[in-house]
Amino acid sequence: MIKSLLSLNKEVVHILPVAQVDPTVLHDFLRKLIIDMEASGFKVIALISDNNSVNRKDAPFFAKPASLSIVCQHPADTSRPLFYFVLGQVHLLKCIRNNWVNQRNSWRCMCFPDPKSTDAQPKIPTALFRVLCQLHETEKNELLKVAPTLTLKALNPSNMERENIKLALKICN
Repeated sequence: MIKSLLSLNKEVVHILPVAQVDPTVLHDFLRKLIIDMEASGFKVIALISDNNSVNRKDAPFFAKPASLSIVCQHPADTSRPLFYFVLGQVHLLKCIRNNWVNQRNSWRCMCFPDPKSTDAQPKIPTALFRVLCQLHETEKNELLKVAPTLTLKALNPSNMERENIKLALKICN
């Protein structure tokens, strides 16, 4: 998918089945795609990818010599940099939500360090997914809600729905 920096336009460029793809095949494919897009008049300045293991292993192939760096040599124009980001905010948010939903403890607890703490041993707050489920159950028939975006689908997404950022946002708002 391509997205313009100067407009809201987004377009699908190509769909690549990735069930059996390895990092070298993905790298060759992306390299050719970037060169073809540049030849068509587009200016590719960055690749943004999720944290899938194939994507993580592909990133170093863009650097010469191979290394894990966010700035790489551009395949179509060696005088320009190509930025390679392995976690977009959207993917990061979905990963956090999916990890939270997948917690195996009884309350589906996610523990995290207090981001405002300056202590050497910061407090470890806990977020309980079950509390969101209980809140939704309590409010489902109310006109005024504390959490109006919580839905059953957002709280219990199918495997396909776990890729939907709008559902992930519903549990965060």
